Amino acid sequence: MGLNFIVPLTLNISAFLLAPYHKSETEKLLLLGHLILIVLNTVVLLLRETETLKLYYPVPFFLIGFIFLYAGTFDYNSCFMTFLIMNAILLLTDVFMVFYSFFSRNKNAFTVYFGLFIMSTSTGVWLFAGLITYPAVILMICGFILCGIYLCRNSLNHLYNEYTKTKKNSGK
Repeated sequence: MGLNFIVPLTLNISAFLLAPYHKSETEKLLLLGHLILIVLNTVVLLLRETETLKLYYPVPFFLIGFIFLYAGTFDYNSCFMTFLIMNAILLLTDVFMVFYSFFSRNKNAFTVYFGLFIMSTSTGVWLFAGLITYPAVILMICGFILCGIYLCRNSLNHLYNEYTKTKKNSGK
């Protein structure tokens, strides 16, 4: 899941570098980065740990190239309805998974799905307002924090515990 964050990171850096020259292009890159992040994270969480997930690893890198290739020809106005429908599907999927993980008492999954739901809500606010507003930014930050908590619990904690085990075993 952490690999998915390379897409908005790369697009946000390029939008920051592009901002003084083409402000309208930067909003496209930011919006696409966040939508793709939410889609990729939802897909990865729904796939679970299977063999097909191993085929998924190069997908974020291909998407970055694809976005940069077609970012100049991208027409935001003609894709507005598509983005709105995609965001609505993501909202419904994430809210269903929030309730499912809440009632199945899976707190780890609840954290990440609630974070993705908040990020989808933020993207919806962004789409309806037509520009990046303070509520959209605050919601996006909250969603990133919840996803970061999930990543720390599920990957960094396991790596740290494994490291301390091997350190204790090698010291004996």
